[in-house]
Amino acid sequence: DTVAILGVVGWFWFHAGMASKPQMSSAPRDVNPTTSTNPAMVQPVIPIAAPDPWHGLKTGPVHVEKSGAGHLVYAVGEVRNESDHERFGVKVELDVLDAQGEKVGSASDYTQSIDAGKTWRFRALVTDRNGVAAKIASLKED
Repeated sequence: DTVAILGVVGWFWFHAGMASKPQMSSAPRDVNPTTSTNPAMVQPVIPIAAPDPWHGLKTGPVHVEKSGAGHLVYAVGEVRNESDHERFGVKVELDVLDAQGEKVGSASDYTQSIDAGKTWRFRALVTDRNGVAAKIASLKED
């Protein structure tokens, strides 16, 4: 009789433990965290900020222009200091491109400082006669 009692107690213990466990279903589950009705499955979306390679210095488009009636050509563009402090010894280095987009030279310009929230308009002398466009290669601060 002891074996029968232990068997009954074991049966109840087993089934009581199963009742507290979630039941598996063959029905498909909603695993999309944006539409799930299960709060444990909803994951917050954490935006990832784009990298800021120049730490608050933002560049705009660059274009090549002739200076008046002369033969001098400049790569012209802007650098804006979007940080909350003055930036010192800022140098822009440019790749000078030909009509096919191939690099044919380089140009650079320098300013001693850019105040917080201000824009620096750079003019870098282009010395290669085939240069018709330019793009920023680097931006450095001393």
